[in-house]
Amino acid sequence: MDGKTKLRILIRTIKKTPIDLMQAAASSSGAEPQVALLCEAGATYHPQYMGAGGRWTPDLTTKPRYCFKDKMEILDYCKKVYPSHDITNIVEASHYVKVSNWCKLGSSSAAKCKVTRWVKPFRCLAARERARTEKRTRSSDKRNSVPNGANPHGTRRVRTPPVQAKLKGSPYGPR
Repeated sequence: MDGKTKLRILIRTIKKTPIDLMQAAASSSGAEPQVALLCEAGATYHPQYMGAGGRWTPDLTTKPRYCFKDKMEILDYCKKVYPSHDITNIVEASHYVKVSNWCKLGSSSAAKCKVTRWVKPFRCLAARERARTEKRTRSSDKRNSVPNGANPHGTRRVRTPPVQAKLKGSPYGPR
C-alpha cells in the first residue's frame, strides 16, 4: 500500500464512531458478543464489551447514572454496542470471569483504569444464536424426559385405594 491509501484508511477509521469501531473489531475477531457490568456500593463503573481479539474493552462513551441491573437495560446496551448483530436476548454467564481495566465514571482515558474484578458477563444473543441455543435445550430436554405416566426411577407404580374414614358419625365414613 502506498502512503495515500494508508491515509485514506486512517481518515475513514477516524470518522467512525467508537461504537462502529467496537462492532468492527468484535465481528472481525470472531469473539462472542458479551458485555460486563460492575456494580459496587459507592462506585459506578463504565461497562465493558468484548472487543478485538477477545479482549474486554472499557466503553468510555457510555456514562451510566447507575449500575445496569434491569435485564431490558442490559439488552438495550447489547443492541447499542453490537448494532450489526440482531441481538434479541441476553443470558448471564454461568461462571465468573476476571476482567481488568475497569474505569470509574468520569474517567476520560483508559490509561487511568486499573481496577480488576471477577464478574459474570452477559452474552448478547442474536436471533440465529438464540434459535440454536433453544434447539439445544429442547433436544437435551427430550433426552432427559420420560414418557407421560412413566416413573423416572424405573420402579413400578402401585395403585393404592383411597383411604376412607372409619369413624362413626363422620361425614366421610360409612353410616
